[in-house]
Amino acid sequence: MKNVFLFDQPIRISVGVEGAMHDVIARPLYHTRVYVIEKAPSNPVLVGQLTMPRWPILAEQRALKNKQRLSFRSVDVTYPVFEDLYELHRALSHVLDRYEMNEVPRLTTALVHCHALHRVCLGLQKDNFLELIGHIESLVDQVVGAIGLQVKNDAKHSALERIIVVRKGVDSLNRVNSSATCLRMLSAVGNLIHRESSIVDIAEIYAGRRQAVRLTLATLETQVLIVEDFLNETLRYWGVVCQRRRELTVYQLDQFVRALESISVKPFSITFEYVVDEFKEASRHIASNRMDQAKAYLVTSAASLQLRRLRMQLEAVHYRIASLVHDANLRKQHPHIVQEAHNELRHLVEELSAINTLGMVDFSSTSVLATFAAVQAALAAGNCKEAADHFRLALRSI
Repeated sequence: MKNVFLFDQPIRISVGVEGAMHDVIARPLYHTRVYVIEKAPSNPVLVGQLTMPRWPILAEQRALKNKQRLSFRSVDVTYPVFEDLYELHRALSHVLDRYEMNEVPRLTTALVHCHALHRVCLGLQKDNFLELIGHIESLVDQVVGAIGLQVKNDAKHSALERIIVVRKGVDSLNRVNSSATCLRMLSAVGNLIHRESSIVDIAEIYAGRRQAVRLTLATLETQVLIVEDFLNETLRYWGVVCQRRRELTVYQLDQFVRALESISVKPFSITFEYVVDEFKEASRHIASNRMDQAKAYLVTSAASLQLRRLRMQLEAVHYRIASLVHDANLRKQHPHIVQEAHNELRHLVEELSAINTLGMVDFSSTSVLATFAAVQAALAAGNCKEAADHFRLALRSI
């Protein structure tokens, strides 16, 4: 399996990390603009991490001013860095979930009320001002409630400014003026539609990127399970291997080494690099008929892959907890999610504590288990934010 998810030629880009810029060589996933960093001379830690282009706020403001749709051809595009595939998947999913379950429905509701308000304003005159102003104020309050007062987006902020002025029902000279009021309404509607079209653009691109990340995760998670199954089978029938399957086992180990060596994306590359070294040593010992030494290396490799499989399961739990942090409505509507995550985490931590990691010089089960204890305490207290933060720290160590 030679990097089946990396197709195109590598490119040179500048990524931003904690305010500093680094020139890196990166290769895209599945013809998307999600990149795996392959070389980073100024900061080698970045190798295996991921990046993708993102619009800064100024780019969206400029597009709004010029009545244009967003484009990644803009020189303002930035390249943030994500530690591994799981972090990038969470980031993309949270953005898409926020659009789909929060911002898009709110914008749709706001536009419905805007259209109703526009119809009322068309009939606004001096004679019926007192009769209609209450209805106008009520509709404006509904629009503002749908958009929200605390907005960061420039298009929605401009829409709010115009809508709030419409609430008065008069123009800048304090005259009842249906035409001026309707123009403000149409301008506000244009701002909201522009924001909705921007979301459509962003969501379409981000959905494609998330799918590429999911395909890559599925491929690499399957590879973990395949290698783990091979090791479990080999160790279960070690006596047979010693008697008549030494050459076949060396061949199989060599095939896995070739496959795993080509994978450079985190977090899998960390485990695979370790397993490759162990497999090479095991092959050397089997070829020299030092079967006990070979078995010791394979046992350590099996424990390492078991940890990786556990992290795959733990990432799913972390994703659910992080989703609760980003969506207050989800917490209110589904309070059982916290308890379910807590129960699943407890079982996984028990399995983690049972793994023999004594042969791993760069892994401390004591510190990881202590961090997971803090996660469980935060969940028991209902503090999802603290639980997610501790959880992320624990995952980095696995």
